[in-house]
Amino acid sequence: MTNNFTPPKQNTGNVYKNRYKDNDRKPDWTGKIEVSKEFLKDLVSKVKNGDEAVIEVAQWNRVAKNTGNPYMYTTLAEPWQKKEQNFVQEEPQTKTEEIEEFDEDDIPF
Repeated sequence: MTNNFTPPKQNTGNVYKNRYKDNDRKPDWTGKIEVSKEFLKDLVSKVKNGDEAVIEVAQWNRVAKNTGNPYMYTTLAEPWQKKEQNFVQEEPQTKTEEIEEFDEDDIPF
């Protein structure tokens, strides 16, 4: 039996044009985004440590296959941060090999 089920990606969802918008006080787009427990724990931990909880949002315009209605595929993530690399210049190590003195008798030819 083939399993065609693909689990949803974490911290993703869809935002649709609000078909119930009848005045300016209602949002233009609405939707839901599922957020993982790990993502929430990371955000709470940052806030408890006195840091800001910043969420990066990315959206792609899509069209629903079954209805033809436009929507935005949405992902949430912690902002990407370039890891700083500390380049420490090390002193070159020089090997000091002791050279044994030898007599001419040590040479085999």
